[in-house]
Amino acid sequence: MLDVVNHIRAQLPDGATLRLDYVYLARAAHKCSAYYTALLFAQLACGSISTDYPDFSNDPRIDYIYERQPEIGRVLQNIMLDTYLNISDPDAGTGLSHVLDHDSRVQYYARTNRWDEVMLALDIELSYHNYSLLANARMEMANALHRSELQFLQWQFLSGSLDEKFR
Repeated sequence: MLDVVNHIRAQLPDGATLRLDYVYLARAAHKCSAYYTALLFAQLACGSISTDYPDFSNDPRIDYIYERQPEIGRVLQNIMLDTYLNISDPDAGTGLSHVLDHDSRVQYYARTNRWDEVMLALDIELSYHNYSLLANARMEMANALHRSELQFLQWQFLSGSLDEKFR
């Protein structure tokens, strides 16, 4: 299907466009591990979604979309982050809006194997919330401890036997 869309796009005269939902095509290409095609369709989606994007703006187009349509912006940004990571360029073209959202920032750090940053972000989250309600954050912290090869701390963390004076 992706090849058919690409073939039709290549046959179009200059200036002609297809009226397709490129977000779905970017998702499909990403799921097929067709990373360059996923980037192409993500960029086309950004172009078709942000028709009112000001030419003088210094913000990346993905950040502009993220501000106006957060759900679609997050989908496109996740596709782009994962795709760039898979083609060994984790910092390329993803904008900065993922840094503003805590969960996206933690995922970005995990994708780039920056486990010390993951632990720091999760430590802050667990410190300021009732961590008994944050089972997902606890499991993410346990995973980060394991990935950092801190198995003893992971075991202590999961067993709940941390010394009370540190709570």
